[in-house]
Amino acid sequence: MGKPSDYFGFGSGAKIAISVSDKKRFIYGMNMNIYSNKLKQNLPINTTKEQFMAPSTILIGVTFGRWINKINIQTEITIAAQNITEKINENDTDWVKLKGWSPGIVVNYPFAISKERPYYYTGPPSLVSLNLNLHIGLRYMSFSIPESSGLMVEAGLGFRISNSYVSDYKLKDRLRL
Repeated sequence: MGKPSDYFGFGSGAKIAISVSDKKRFIYGMNMNIYSNKLKQNLPINTTKEQFMAPSTILIGVTFGRWINKINIQTEITIAAQNITEKINENDTDWVKLKGWSPGIVVNYPFAISKERPYYYTGPPSLVSLNLNLHIGLRYMSFSIPESSGLMVEAGLGFRISNSYVSDYKLKDRLRL
């Protein structure tokens, strides 16, 4: 959205997030996002190198949020890097890599694809659930040049594995004599 939409088109990406929830359903974690958006026109930077047709962007940071019923709402604060041109070697002085940061807000909604399964290996018993995850987010990308800085909308479908510890349980005797 905004100025970056003059230079970048739609793209695709991947996200990995690891988080935990406490008893009050607050979420704490970390995430890594990798995107690649089609370059519509060259960025106005001083370089003799050809710019990538689909520059890659990586975000690495922390996640804070809360579960509200079955939906979780998260805030992400990440450091960001965007590769604009190829780096040939360590002595390459004409290589362009933008650096910055990105705050974002993300909403996740999991759809169960199986029943919760009890699991006991070490520690307390737990329930494991498998879900498809609908993901919608809005983030501000802040890079060292204004042409790459602006709002970005993200939407996706992913896979979520959840593990919930069982705090209270009763073992049933199934042995019949």
